[in-house]
Amino acid sequence: VRGHCILAGFCAGTLYSIAFALLARSAQPERSFGWSMTLQSILASVYLLLLPHFIEQWGINAIYYLEMMTILLGISVAIGLRHGATDNNETNLSSGTDIFTILSGLVFFSIAQGALWAFVERIGNSANIAPETIGVTLTVATILGIGGGLASAFLGNKFGHAIPLATVFVGQTLSIFVLWMSADPVFYMLSVGLFNFLWVFAIAFQLGVVAIKDMSGKSCALATTFQALGLAIGAAIAG
Repeated sequence: VRGHCILAGFCAGTLYSIAFALLARSAQPERSFGWSMTLQSILASVYLLLLPHFIEQWGINAIYYLEMMTILLGISVAIGLRHGATDNNETNLSSGTDIFTILSGLVFFSIAQGALWAFVERIGNSANIAPETIGVTLTVATILGIGGGLASAFLGNKFGHAIPLATVFVGQTLSIFVLWMSADPVFYMLSVGLFNFLWVFAIAFQLGVVAIKDMSGKSCALATTFQALGLAIGAAIAG
C-alpha cells in the first residue's frame, strides 16, 4: 500500500509539473496561473464540503473516489489539447543564477506559508476557539482562495509583478500580526481568510516571473518541487 501511495504521489506531481510548464508558455502566464489556482481552490472547497458526507457513506475510500473523479476530469480536458500547441513559442532563457535566485525565493515564501498553515488549527485551539469555528474558518479561507485566484486572473500583468507581490507581503504580515495579537474568533477567521486569499493571489505572479525568465516552461515545472520543499521545511520548522 505504501508503495502504491508513493507511486501515485510521484505520478500526480509529474502531471502537475507538466501542467505548469504548459501554462508558462501561454501568452499571459499570470492570467493562466490565476485561472489554474481558481479552479484548484474551487475543487478544494468542494472537497471540504462534500468529503465528510462521502466518508460517512463510503468510509476512507471516499477520498480515493474523489481523487479518481478529479483525475478523470483532468484527462478528459487534456484530450482536447492540441499536441504541442502553445500561445508563446519563444524559448528565452535567463541565466541559471537568475532562475535559481527566483526559485530560491519561492522556497522561502513557501516556508512561511507552510509554517503557519500547518498549524492554523492548533493556533485556534490554543486561543480557545471552538472546533466548529475553526472548521468554518478553514472552509471560508479555502473559498476566499478562489477570490485570490480570480483577482490574479483578472489583473494579469496590468501592474507588473512587484506591486502585487509587495501587496501580498504587507497583507500577510498584517494578517499574521492580527492572528498573533487577537484571540477573538472573528479576527481569527478574518486573518486566516486574508492569509489564504493572498497566498493563492501571490502564486500566479510568482510563477509569472519564472515564466518570463524561462519561456520554455521548464523552470515552472521545477517551481512545483521548490514550493513543495518550502512547505515541508516550513511545517517541520514550526513543528
